[in-house]
Amino acid sequence: MACNSAPGVRSPWNNGRQAAAPAHRRAAAHSSKLYGVAGRNYLKGRDGDRINAVLAAAGYNFSLLLRWFEELLRALSLILCRALLAPRLI
Repeated sequence: MACNSAPGVRSPWNNGRQAAAPAHRRAAAHSSKLYGVAGRNYLKGRDGDRINAVLAAAGYNFSLLLRWFEELLRALSLILCRALLAPRLI
């Protein structure tokens, strides 16, 4: 028996409730968080808009800083591995 049966017929598996629609709404609501799109600003007025802009910029700069630290750590670990694995000439 298919889940999407004729209209007006209740499904024996979910007691006639449509479980896909709320899940779809939740996924759509959280998709902005997944893709880095600015979500709803819960602060009020102009002050809230200003604070939100500053926090968004700080978050972006923090992600750039983390990326830079990751590259630095990779470079240092590469130098360390080469130094430890290099053949000794003495």
